[in-house]
Amino acid sequence: MFIRKLMIAVTPLVVCALVCILFSLIPTTLGFASGFLRGLLIGLGMGALLPLAHGARKQNVPRKILWLPAAFLSILLVYQYLTFEGMLSIPALYFLNVTVVDSRHMIETSILTFLSCLLFITRKPA
Repeated sequence: MFIRKLMIAVTPLVVCALVCILFSLIPTTLGFASGFLRGLLIGLGMGALLPLAHGARKQNVPRKILWLPAAFLSILLVYQYLTFEGMLSIPALYFLNVTVVDSRHMIETSILTFLSCLLFITRKPA
């Protein structure tokens, strides 16, 4: 019992330390990919803590609803990448454009990765 409680207390700190170490290894000179990789790393770190928080219980997760924000964020990230590369621009959506490297797409990627981890962990076995 003590080992389980100790693991619950220490695991988030270890995951946080690993994410921080890997976060510092990603160069900022990669442009859009830098924020995308950092967001992916943060999302995977949060997703790794799901089983620890009993977030993997199938009856607790409204899977059908979680596909909607995951799909929306996927479309949004593709649109932002295309505007960043100069391949697409819709004037009505100018507020979504990422013209310089900022943290918006990193946050969006981390949330998308977290939702993907949650949907993967709670999937129905084949």
